[in-house]
This record gives sequence, structure tokens and C-alpha cells, in this order.
Amino acid sequence: MTQPPSSDASSPSPPPPRSEPEGERPRRRRFRAALPGCWGALALACLSFTPSLLPRGGVLQGVVAGISAAIGYGLGVLAAFVWRAFADRDPRTPSRRSWLVFAVCAVILFGLAFGLGQYWQHRIRQLMGVTEYSAAATVACPFVAAAVFLVLLVVGRGLRRLYHAAARLLGRWIGPRAARVVGWLAVAALAWSVFSGVLLGGFVNAANEAFSVRDTETPEGVSRPVSVLRSGGPGSLVPWDTLGREGRAFTGSGPTAEQNSVRSPDARRWSRSVRTRAWRPPTTRRAGRSGPSRTCAAPAASSGRTCS
Repeated sequence: MTQPPSSDASSPSPPPPRSEPEGERPRRRRFRAALPGCWGALALACLSFTPSLLPRGGVLQGVVAGISAAIGYGLGVLAAFVWRAFADRDPRTPSRRSWLVFAVCAVILFGLAFGLGQYWQHRIRQLMGVTEYSAAATVACPFVAAAVFLVLLVVGRGLRRLYHAAARLLGRWIGPRAARVVGWLAVAALAWSVFSGVLLGGFVNAANEAFSVRDTETPEGVSRPVSVLRSGGPGSLVPWDTLGREGRAFTGSGPTAEQNSVRSPDARRWSRSVRTRAWRPPTTRRAGRSGPSRTCAAPAASSGRTCS
């Protein structure tokens, strides 16, 4: 009697594990951008060219546009994450047609916003009386915006990797949910301390130095007053050097006492009418009221008001 062949002999043996060649490193993921985030970055970057209260230079406008684009990218990614959570689906890879549509819209919308922004800044410079304009800084504005956006995007992804590393490290001692929460709080506190202590302080100091140089200038046609009754004049408790640009323009270009003494006919007529209306004799009481009516005459030089 023959025995049936064993299953071990008939089944093929599993292939040996593929060994990676020595010295070969695992491939890293390419730097990819999320399409919803790019739409948000485009929207806020275009809105950053809207009129401002003070005129902006090309470099400053580029920095503002880059920061706005980074904020818009984060909001776009967050909105897409919330939508996927409600729709209960995984993220999808955008098609090439979607990226092509975005590229065409980005060129048109950003170019239109950039052109309108330059026109609005020109109008603001005219209203503020600013004559300084740099064509090179204006041309460099889009490149500065792109550089600032990329730097902030890399910093944001670095913080995300730091959060994942902190969560994995804390997961050795505490639960995974608590590790994620504590890791997020730790990374957020670290980022805020660095931003408020280093970046924000440096930006405020740089802005103060840039605008303080302009504030110490004296406008054209304005000279130091010679009157002791004005701020910045001889013997004044407020020195001329301590006054800002607008303070010097106010105290150095005001009318003198001689100019105030020369009044136009309209001014004399207005002053006479004010003196005439300064005192009016009260009239008699209205008809129909009870009590005797009284007529008051103009006050004399020595006595007061006389009424009969």
C-alpha cells in the first residue's frame, strides 16, 4: 500500500527574503504639495495686495504675501482634512489636469492682484506725499514672496516631524492618545517660545530701526522755529532733535505772530459778528404767560442790569 505524498513535499517553499544591497538607503518621499493648500495659499496671497493704510515697499509686500500664502496653505490643508473626516474617505492624489487648472488660475489671479496692488500703492504714495519708489524692489516682490512661503512651509513640516518623533518617544511610557496630545502641546509651546522670543522680537526691532530712520528726517521747507514760545525753539524744554517728522513739520511751518495779526476782511467781519452775538439783551416774555412783563435795558458801566 502506497502512502499519499505529504503536503509539505508538494507545497512550494516560500521565496527567501530579498536582501537589500549593502550601502543602499531607503528612498525618501518627494517634496509634495497639497492641492487644497495651494488654493488657499493663492487666495490669501492675492488678498495681501489689497490697499493698506501706509505705503509698502516691494520687499515688505513680498514678505506679507509670503506669510499670507503660508497661512492660506495651512487653512486649505485643514479644510481638506475636515472634509475628508466628514466624507469618511482617504486623501486622493490630484490628477495632472487639476494641477494644470490650478497653474493657469494662479498665473492669471496672481498677476491681476499684483497689478492692482501696484496701482493701489501708487495712489497711497500720492496721498501720503511719498516720492520714494524702487522698481527693483517691486520686481523682486514675487520672488521674495515665494522664498518666504517655502521657508515657512519647510518649517511647518519640520514641526510636524518633530511632533511625530515626540509622540513616538512619549509612547514608550504613556498611552498613544496621551502621547499625541502631550507631544502636540510640547511642540506648540516650543514653537511659540521661539517665535515670540526670537523671530517676533527681531522683526519688531528691525521695523523700529527702519521707521525710526525715516522719523528723524526733516521735511523739505521746514526749519527750526526761532520763537521761544514754540516747541523746539531756543530755550524750549522740548529739544528740536527729539521731535519726530510730523512734530517738526507742525512746529516749524506754522504761522508767525505777524501773520496772525494780519487778518482778512472776512476774518474781521466774522470777529465783529461774534462780539455782537456775545451778549444779547433778553426780550420781553412771550405773550400769554402769566405775570407782568419786564423790559431789561443794556447794563450800564457801573451798575448791573436794570429792568422796569
